Amino acid sequence: MNSESLPRILSFFGLLIVVLILRFIAYKKRVGSVSTTPGTQILEENTDSKKSNAFLLSGSCTTGWLDWKHGEFWLLEEGLFRCTSGWLNTTIHVNQPVVGLQAKHGYVDIDKIKNLLHQDNSNKFIYKMDIEKYSISKGPLSGELKLKLKNGKSQKFLFLKDDMDYQLLRSTLNEWVGWP
Repeated sequence: MNSESLPRILSFFGLLIVVLILRFIAYKKRVGSVSTTPGTQILEENTDSKKSNAFLLSGSCTTGWLDWKHGEFWLLEEGLFRCTSGWLNTTIHVNQPVVGLQAKHGYVDIDKIKNLLHQDNSNKFIYKMDIEKYSISKGPLSGELKLKLKNGKSQKFLFLKDDMDYQLLRSTLNEWVGWP
């Protein structure tokens, strides 16, 4: 690399940073305030019967190796819900645990969940009565939940190894599938 190319490279990266900042500002104006706090998309106060008792198990959940957008993984009374957090939160949290090993409790609005399911193909809801079998594994960097559904289909969820309440998830799934 010669001395003339260094200023060009620096000006390119400077321009790239300016473009990214302007795109973020435009996005923020279009969407409104952007929250990086887990659960803020669907958490509610328990004020009526349309709310479900919920535990936020992970903030780094994906639906497979080709899904790079992190999302929240919820344990509800009715089943499991995965909701994407979007690219902004994914890049902010990168590979840092969002929830940790202890689930966060709250209440979610069932109507909000129904609306979120239609906003992104990676948002998933699995009813507890549809789960036939499951397996949970923990690797050096990530954990995996594989569900075999009663209709013959399967669903996989991946999450950072240290961003999942394994004990709560395992005990609840054991209860749902009828394992001791």
